[in-house]
Amino acid sequence: MPLYLIENSSMMYRMFYGLPPMARPSDNHPVNVAHGCATAFWRLVRQHPSHVAVVMDKGKSEARVALSPAYKAQRKPPHMDLIRQIPFAKHAAQAFGFAIVERQGVEADDLIATHTRLALEQGHEVVIVSTDKDMMQLIGPSVIMFDPLKNRPVTADDVTIKFGCPPEKLGDLLAMTGDAADNIEGMKGVGPKKAAALLERFGDLEAVIDAADQIVQPQLREAVKRDAWKARLARKLVTLDMHVDVSETVSDFAYSGFDTRSVLDFLDEMELVTLRQEIATGMMEAA
Repeated sequence: MPLYLIENSSMMYRMFYGLPPMARPSDNHPVNVAHGCATAFWRLVRQHPSHVAVVMDKGKSEARVALSPAYKAQRKPPHMDLIRQIPFAKHAAQAFGFAIVERQGVEADDLIATHTRLALEQGHEVVIVSTDKDMMQLIGPSVIMFDPLKNRPVTADDVTIKFGCPPEKLGDLLAMTGDAADNIEGMKGVGPKKAAALLERFGDLEAVIDAADQIVQPQLREAVKRDAWKARLARKLVTLDMHVDVSETVSDFAYSGFDTRSVLDFLDEMELVTLRQEIATGMMEAA
């Protein structure tokens, strides 16, 4: 049975901006993230998972900031209505009985990468529940992603269609293009299509840099030569750390089910009447 690793931060962000605004009738408190999390968690438990962990961010990566003080420095605080719902997402996970993993100064991406490696070493398959493109680097024969908003898996073929390269080359592509969302500079003027074409021709980032003189287009050749150092730094920043010091093991994520009262109490607290009726009916049918 697979280990489900739920990357909570990007999921909350996508749900906040991707779902219609919802407010709790009694106090007008926003609850669209709470609704989205509860829906995603309910769908998951109906698949009878054997191991589940919800992985949360707790500050920026101290290691990446040490490499580049500019890392994520441009980001403004999240929308206040999203900040107000962060505790709800955690409460939803607790209501459904999921293990929660978080570490100060270590991003959820690296915790997931590490636990993915550990799970694979023990013979588990892994399902990463996330919408974060950085997580796509981990997709492989025994690892898939699952988009909780679109309610569908994200496979290696999906990555190739979207970016023009397979998951194992995605880190090189992001290093060349940079990532504006994380304030990571790449090679100026090199977008995903150009980067994918260079990787297909030469193999990987270092091979592209070494073969710069073979690039016919003058501007592209100059960009590779001029910004090679930026791409090398970016490669370190986008690389997921698969060896974070963690105390949890796969066995700590064993899932034995949820307490019905805890889930219904959470939905009552959020005043999600329709969703409560749907989940309560589903519970009765499954009993």
